[in-house]
Amino acid sequence: MNFPSPVIRILLIDDEYENVVTVQDFLHSIPHASYVITWASSYRDGLQQLIHGQYDVCLLDYDLGDDTGLAILKQAALHHFNVPIILLTGRGSYAIDQEALRSGAMDYLDKSKLRADQLERSIRYTLNQYQSNRELQRSEKRFRSLVENGYDVITELNQHGIIQYISPSVERVLGYDPCELVGRSWVELIPSPASHEDFLNGFSDSIGFYSKHFVRHADGTTLWFESIGKNMLEDPLMHAYILNSRDITQNVLAIQQEERQRLAHDLHDAVSQTLFSASLMAESLSRIVAPNLSPSLEDGLKQLTKLTRGALAEMRTLLTEMRPQSMIETELPILATHLIRSAQGRSNLNMELIVEGEPSLLPPEQQECVYRILQESLNNIVKHAHAEHAQIRFAFMLDRLELTIVDDSFKFNPQSVLSDLRYPLKQSGFSLGKVMAHLHHPT
Repeated sequence: MNFPSPVIRILLIDDEYENVVTVQDFLHSIPHASYVITWASSYRDGLQQLIHGQYDVCLLDYDLGDDTGLAILKQAALHHFNVPIILLTGRGSYAIDQEALRSGAMDYLDKSKLRADQLERSIRYTLNQYQSNRELQRSEKRFRSLVENGYDVITELNQHGIIQYISPSVERVLGYDPCELVGRSWVELIPSPASHEDFLNGFSDSIGFYSKHFVRHADGTTLWFESIGKNMLEDPLMHAYILNSRDITQNVLAIQQEERQRLAHDLHDAVSQTLFSASLMAESLSRIVAPNLSPSLEDGLKQLTKLTRGALAEMRTLLTEMRPQSMIETELPILATHLIRSAQGRSNLNMELIVEGEPSLLPPEQQECVYRILQESLNNIVKHAHAEHAQIRFAFMLDRLELTIVDDSFKFNPQSVLSDLRYPLKQSGFSLGKVMAHLHHPT
């Protein structure tokens, strides 16, 4: 509703014409104001005018024949009529006064004591109060919409950190029904016990605090959260600690990835180039001075060449881990070459790479899966197989890729290893059980 125009539109609901004339006389005697009065002489007529008319204020008589003004007040509350109502009555009763206000009347006037200035003041105050209430309702609605539909989680905590209220957005962000969290401590959502004390210590601050911490999602995963707390325990209306939290996981991951990219770039420019130069120098020395070297020095140079090649391959593998995008954008035989050279640099294993068909990139998830399987397999061969020779074979076909890894190690039953949970061959986050599962997973 906009602010009233200079002409104030009044709906007068009263079944006695004499009362209408009295009210008109009062209003016409008021200076600096202009009123347009519409008269409704019955309950039904008055209700229709409230539903379909446009009025700034309604003057409603308590006695309407067989009905009362309270019935209209109840209908107004039920249907949310956008017009403030002042109840007029000839029965000066405190009980009626209170019932009228409870039913939604903005004011209550005794007709037997009514004066023009009193009526004007009541209309003016009612319009101002109604407009203020409407603004407050709009503000509350906006705030409620922000709280309920935003992605920040608003929480009220008592002095012990117990949740008294948590916004519905927690279901979208963390997967919890708000009702199941009320009455629980916020620190129950923080997976690290070491962070519990730091978080609770923030409550000792008389103003507030800022914190970054992990929070447990309902599905068991963890998210990075940023929380800003404001101490309102001394506020008589709130008496709570207000916590505004948001999920910053993607931001943190982006920063970490950016840092990895920077570090990978520095390693590539510095360490990788140095290792590459050292590898070339070792190979050149072996060829230039080999005829004049003793067998032991010649073996040492060969070992140095092998180590530098292995270190360079290890560095390239590390750079692949730091830049996951390169893992899914590089053909598997090239990635396999880096892994093989890295493994050879750490062992005396002779490895052979065979590629059949035309290499092509796989979908990202499958590409990484094959890479991890090969990485895990080579690590296990080097560490546990006691093999002297291994063969890695890629067969690229139109509808599938076959990866075969064979070594001359001692034989064992994979099922017996998988059944023994005390023997997890883990490397880079993949156990033998995971490798077997990926090998049998359809692409």
